[in-house]
Amino acid sequence: MPSLVNGENVDDIRRKFNGLVKQQLSIKLLFQLITMFTMAISFFSLNSSMYTNIMEQSKEIGILRALGLKRLAIYRIYTYEAFVLVFSSSLLGVIFSFIFF
Repeated sequence: MPSLVNGENVDDIRRKFNGLVKQQLSIKLLFQLITMFTMAISFFSLNSSMYTNIMEQSKEIGILRALGLKRLAIYRIYTYEAFVLVFSSSLLGVIFSFIFF
């Protein structure tokens, strides 16, 4: 309710924006939940993709082992490959988001 000060109606602006603040918090929470859900899906997709990649390249891994590469070197090769894939796709996503949005 507006109050009367020196014959003028004065309303507290905080009451008008109280609903807006609640809505902003709700939207912020929703976006955080969507982001976490998307990150979880991306993690499992990457995990599945890398597992399939390694299973398909099992003959190549066998050849590398026969040539004398240690397990740690092979792990390092596939870790670098995963890093390059994730980094390049992230970079492309950022570039496209700046260009089109």
